[in-house]
Amino acid sequence: MLAVFGIGFFELLILGAIASMMLLGTAAVLIVLLGNKRRQ
Repeated sequence: MLAVFGIGFFELLILGAIASMMLLGTAAVLIVLLGNKRRQ
């Protein structure tokens, strides 16, 4: 049970890291697009 929980917890950490990176990337793209629109 602990082994399964450990693997599940580790997978959740990886998924969480990927999700946070995707959110940061999306936010960065939105900021760049907004910045370009403001410049024009």
